[in-house]
Amino acid sequence: MAKIQIRFLSQKDFISTVIEFVEGGSEFCHVEFVFSKDEQTALGIAGPYVGSHSNAGIQAYNDSYYVGGKTITRERNYNLSVTDEQYATITSFIKARIGAEYDFEDILGIMLHKDWHTANRFICSAFVIAALWAGGVQMLNVLPGYQYKVTPETAHLSSLLIGNWCSY
Repeated sequence: MAKIQIRFLSQKDFISTVIEFVEGGSEFCHVEFVFSKDEQTALGIAGPYVGSHSNAGIQAYNDSYYVGGKTITRERNYNLSVTDEQYATITSFIKARIGAEYDFEDILGIMLHKDWHTANRFICSAFVIAALWAGGVQMLNVLPGYQYKVTPETAHLSSLLIGNWCSY
């Protein structure tokens, strides 16, 4: 068995404020994957966190991202147990999407209840849900192709997270 690490957070910056407004005052505005140093080396990624951010799309990055007004104000971390095969599929999906663009239209679409998602672009929560779905892990009752409707707050409601809280 393997573990996939996920962290939910809230931070202070313009896009986070917009996301929290769109979600009606949510607890979390971002979700991403977390990898240990050994996993970073094995995957060939440059930082412990992989997520989709408005300024760079899907990237691996480190704590230096959270400086200059992007202070983390809330954080919750989870480990999901997966098979070795699921882990390989999920991490392959993640690695293959590094460099994909952020889906700004999706944020507006969620706010206005419209399908304004752009193919092969991701908001953070859609990226996490799609990567897990690729490995057969269904966090929510969401059909493939509809991951763009998931926000960090709704992803955090997943029953798969119950009892899987961790600290890093």
